[in-house]
Amino acid sequence: MPDSIVAAHPAIAPDGLTLYFVSDVKGGFGGKDIYFVTRDKPGSPWSKPKNAGPDINTSGDEVFPYVRNDGTLYFSSDGHIGMGGLDIFKAKPQPDGTWVVQNLKPPINSSSDDFGIVFQNETEAGIFSSTRKGKGNDDLYSFEMPPLKFNVIGLVKDEKTSAAVQGSTVKLIAATPPISRL
Repeated sequence: MPDSIVAAHPAIAPDGLTLYFVSDVKGGFGGKDIYFVTRDKPGSPWSKPKNAGPDINTSGDEVFPYVRNDGTLYFSSDGHIGMGGLDIFKAKPQPDGTWVVQNLKPPINSSSDDFGIVFQNETEAGIFSSTRKGKGNDDLYSFEMPPLKFNVIGLVKDEKTSAAVQGSTVKLIAATPPISRL
């Protein structure tokens, strides 16, 4: 019986110049890795496949890539630290070729398998798949993340000396919006 490989879950970038896909070809980081091919312009030949690298791929499985207009890659992984078996992550490309990978956390991710996210145009709304308790094995859930609009003015001071702390960062943490099963 001949050897075989998986090549699945194609996702083309909106500009049509990068195609992401999943494969278990030898030489990857884990079970299934995300690879990509590029081209200079529509109609020109595709490059040889290139592994998306260790920022994205782990010793586990990375599957269901999806890319937005700004180049952000969304995918599911059971190898990155998460909440369940498969969690959905977003990866922002950096100028040096690396990626900053973030878990989407609740309400998108749960203790179940969460995967296959897509967005509606440029909004923070869309659909994803999950095995969380629903009507069947894999259900679709819609989501809409409300825009965060706020203006904060303040001064961060040292607790002991009351001196201003230069270059400090303040994080506001908001409640998570609900999701709906379709």
